[in-house]
Amino acid sequence: MSTGRASVAVLVRELGGAGSVPAIALRQAGLLSADFEVRVVSDSVSDVASEVPILSVRPPGLTWLHRFAHAPRELVSAERIVRRTLKLARDGRLDAVLFHTHTLAAMGGGRLRRLGVATVLVAHGDVRLRPPGMHPPMLAALYRWSNPRAYRAVDRVIALSKQFAALAEADAGAGKVRILPCPVAGPWPAVPVVRPPRFPGSPVHVGFVGRFAREKGLAALIEAAAVLLARGLKVRVTLAGDGPERGKLEGLAAARALGERLRFVGWLPESGVARLLSELDLFCMPSISENQAVAAQEALLRGVPVVGSRVGGLADYVRPGVDGELAAPDDLDSLVEALERAVHRLERGDYRIPDPRWMEQFSPESHRRELGGVLNELIGSSGRG
Repeated sequence: MSTGRASVAVLVRELGGAGSVPAIALRQAGLLSADFEVRVVSDSVSDVASEVPILSVRPPGLTWLHRFAHAPRELVSAERIVRRTLKLARDGRLDAVLFHTHTLAAMGGGRLRRLGVATVLVAHGDVRLRPPGMHPPMLAALYRWSNPRAYRAVDRVIALSKQFAALAEADAGAGKVRILPCPVAGPWPAVPVVRPPRFPGSPVHVGFVGRFAREKGLAALIEAAAVLLARGLKVRVTLAGDGPERGKLEGLAAARALGERLRFVGWLPESGVARLLSELDLFCMPSISENQAVAAQEALLRGVPVVGSRVGGLADYVRPGVDGELAAPDDLDSLVEALERAVHRLERGDYRIPDPRWMEQFSPESHRRELGGVLNELIGSSGRG
């Protein structure tokens, strides 16, 4: 499908899966298709609506004990995706590649560069900033191998926050890392939201949307709600999503006798998330580790102040007293204090969000322009395109 434009392949695993990375990769591919000839190369493609062609490789059929299969499955899938992409390059149909996992970049970056293809890694995380025990041992070992190698294997690294950029630059070297947040879905352009006044004494509605995993720190949010209620502050909490920690979180909520003041509503469709955000007074993301925190920016875009931990993108993109409040990570007392500050500022009407100029950095158009500039620069310097 030659169009005379430079050709870009977006490489991602498990397209159509429940994680945020495949969705971000697909959104990014759609944005870039305005300026480039774009293909997505992935495994596990099923029922995916896409603006761009998808080249599917067969995922490995590893059937042994599930907890031992994660790392081999990722290695085999990555190799198959890389080989399919190498064929595009050898056929002269590829100018640049965007990797959306470290394993893909570690295995394919050097091989594609030797063929004159410009390579970029979009770094969605780093195992060295994750809580111990988050991954099965074999998978953690794979990530400890692939993360630093991926940074060295590519021409550019796109980091989503300053914290991750510093870690990547230590391995990749100066000048290879660019901070560029992923585009945020939502109503653009950003316009300050006039929210209805809260009735005096009505409960403050606090919410979270995302995966119930250890690194999200949701146990601290449940504990904080119990503390605030004990202090006489009326709050109610809605947790939207699911994940491996759900059973523990439900047990903790029952132990703290939160009852109807805490709801688990499961995964919501996009329209359901938008409706929930319109009902919230505060969005809380008390993560122990976080890269960009896209869900927090989606809340800001809809006029909901964010209370988050001082990690990753939350530390970069939430301005205390302006967009919300920040707390020390994994610190219950600090989280309670941040929520109390946010409630008092809500009552005074201090927050004026979203700030259109601040939110522009997350807009799809800004992302298309900035990432397209990186790709064009690399393609031009490699003599391709």
